[in-house]
Amino acid sequence: MSSGTVASSSHNGHGQINPMKDVKVAQDCGVAGSSSKLDNVIRKDENFKKFDIVEDISDHQYATKDMIYVRVYESRMDLLRAVIKGAEGTPYHDGLFFFDVFLPSNYPHVPPGLILNAKPYFNEPGYESTSGSVSGEKHSLRYNEQTLVLSLKTMSYTLRRPPKHFEDLVIDHFRDRAHAILMTCKACCKNGGFGRAVGKGKGKGKAKRKKELARARRFKSDVEQCMDMLAYQFEQLGVKGMEEYKSIGDGVSLSRKVRAFFCICVCT
Repeated sequence: MSSGTVASSSHNGHGQINPMKDVKVAQDCGVAGSSSKLDNVIRKDENFKKFDIVEDISDHQYATKDMIYVRVYESRMDLLRAVIKGAEGTPYHDGLFFFDVFLPSNYPHVPPGLILNAKPYFNEPGYESTSGSVSGEKHSLRYNEQTLVLSLKTMSYTLRRPPKHFEDLVIDHFRDRAHAILMTCKACCKNGGFGRAVGKGKGKGKAKRKKELARARRFKSDVEQCMDMLAYQFEQLGVKGMEEYKSIGDGVSLSRKVRAFFCICVCT
């Protein structure tokens, strides 16, 4: 049987919740040799906590990265708001993804889950088995392109309306990552797709090649509009050197830029 724990928490200068410390739990590791020991193991399994606070984070994927931030509400402990920074090497890279979470009365019997990885297409039901196949990888690339465009659009929306209690994080994040985000956009426009270049297509039929080029042109146009809108927004944050990323002339009003930018979702 495990003993109870006493926990405490603190916040750093950025408002990030630091891991809580708990008292080590004494455990009996005996598994075999007598029925009493087996019963003890069964009792431990039955009493294993659905939710607990731990100290050792050495094997956690995000242990060394400040990628997740959470705010809880003192008057409503069943509500929380979290933001996840998109991981490098994925179509979510440098994006900020906010989640308003409601914890029902039966939580944590059914805990929530979320995955932001390099190939999110294969997270969709029924598509995992196509991983590694020519068709599966082709669809995965197209999925990543769509995800990237939506991620860029989300960045712009977040800049215009940063969620309450996260305003400083939004500003600091995009000031720091502005050039990296726009350089990714330029690379995608140059390559004609996310994570690859459009080659000459040896062995492809003329119709397939034409379709691929049309897709690449559409993707480039969408990303250029995103890049242009974000460059103006980053400039408003005080980021220098945004001129090289602007594709629409200075004579175009900001309202027209916004309409052109958000038309992407309607047309996609």
